[in-house]
Order: sequence, then structure tokens, then C-alpha cells
Amino acid sequence: EPLDFGSFKVTEVNYIKDTNETTFVAYDFMINSMKQYSMLDVHYPINLYEYTKKICERIGVDLKNTSFKVNNDLIMKDLWKNIDGITYRDILTQIAQATASICIINNDKIEFKELERTNETITYDNLFKLTLKPKYGEINSIVLSRQPIVGEDVFLKDDNSINENGLTELNIANNQIVDKDRETAITEIYNELKGKYFYPFEIETEGLGWYEI
Repeated sequence: EPLDFGSFKVTEVNYIKDTNETTFVAYDFMINSMKQYSMLDVHYPINLYEYTKKICERIGVDLKNTSFKVNNDLIMKDLWKNIDGITYRDILTQIAQATASICIINNDKIEFKELERTNETITYDNLFKLTLKPKYGEINSIVLSRQPIVGEDVFLKDDNSINENGLTELNIANNQIVDKDRETAITEIYNELKGKYFYPFEIETEGLGWYEI
């Protein structure tokens, strides 16, 4: 049974006469965001979730989320009008940082996905090769920094976890969304991400495919 991974925009088609094969280069709808930002028709101030909906409307992709768990009501202004060359994709990245999530395309919609367990189990019967790398985390320090400026970091950390597990610090640098109120924004980011950990790996299987972590 075929798996439905959504719609894709084909940008290149090549026919190879010798092998009678046709190859395609295609992108999911995130490609819509790879354009330079221009000012939105928005009445400011506006909260982060409603602003994100406006960004998605501008690039023609629906937003799957009905709210954000983290920093949903963070107040937005027009932060990008004096920043040259910023794209909608750059803004989506900063929204993901501010909401402690991963921005993906899910069934043709933009989704800011929380980090959570997949509850998926793989057995050795499925594996040809597995390279397990050292554990990342648990995250026990969050820093909001203004690089390259030194000495203006805002941070929260868990000293007990650092003493027990060593320091794993996530540094979010130069995020315009949280910059003006980092002391407020960092609390929800920290509470969402502290204690998270994962094991990076490389894997060859019998044909299982992962398109989302």
C-alpha cells in the first residue's frame, strides 16, 4: 500500500534516453517560504500565534497548529522591516525556536511540532546496520544570546542535572522574536526543553523510511 507523503512541487525533470528513465527534483510546500520577506498587512501589536497564521497566509500554506504550547501570546511587532535579505523561511525558523518546536510540512500544512516520544519500536529483524552515537542531553541549560556581543546572555539552568549529567546547553542566538523580552520568553522555552535528550544514529533497514524525527 503506498504511503501518502503529501504534495510536492516539481522543479526539474530529466529524461535519460539510454536507460529510458525519468528523474524528478521536487520539494514539499516549505519551498513557498524560500522568498524574501515583505511587510505584512497586520495591525500591531499581535500575538505570536496570530502572527504565524499571517505568515502562512502570505506564503499560501495552511497552519496545522490551533495554538502554541510555548509563548503563544508573546507580543509581536514588525521586527523585520530593517533586516535585509530575511526570508519567510528564516522567520519560521525563529518562530520554531521561540516555541521550542520543529517546523515541518505535515500533509501539506506547516506544523510546529513539539519534541516528544514517537513510541516506535525497531527490532533487530529490521536492521542491516546501526551506528549509535553518544547521547545528546539531557538539556539542562537554555541561553538566549546576542552574538557577537559578550555579557548580555539571559539563561536558565538546572544545577542538579548539570552536576549529575554534565552540561548540555542549548544556545538560541539573535532571535528577534524573543529579543525585547528575553527574561519572559526564556521561562516557557526552558520548561519545555529541560530534560530532553536523544541518541543520534545512522541506520540501514529493510526499507523503513523516516521523514520526521
